[in-house]
Amino acid sequence: MKRTLTTTFAGLIAAAALLTGCGQNGATVESSQQPTTQEPRSIVGTWGSDEKGHPHLTFTADGRVEGTDGCNGIFTSYEKTDEGAKLGMYASTRRACVGVDSWLKDVTRVELGGDQLTAYSGDKKLGTLEYEGEPTAAPSS
Repeated sequence: MKRTLTTTFAGLIAAAALLTGCGQNGATVESSQQPTTQEPRSIVGTWGSDEKGHPHLTFTADGRVEGTDGCNGIFTSYEKTDEGAKLGMYASTRRACVGVDSWLKDVTRVELGGDQLTAYSGDKKLGTLEYEGEPTAAPSS
């Protein structure tokens, strides 16, 4: 009986060793796990900074941008580009902003890189915003 168990156990180990070698050296191994491909993040959403006043921009699917530079509201439109988006002329409130770095008011274009949006005025880099989530629906009137 002891010899039969030892022989059976040795046979199982040999079979496992042979199966472990399958799929190597160019052979195909099927797997239930399919490779995942992550779509590049869309510019649509809210992008912000944790700086004083929480500067942020929200890009909507219909081409609008709303946000704040940390003090004043920003309202404009955008056109998608290969790198991100080009912002149109914008309207802004004009409050005095003591202690707030209002760099976001000068943005003319943005470049999308994963969960970061880099803001530029022409070729000058102004800063970066982090992805915060999908835009919220505007309340209906």
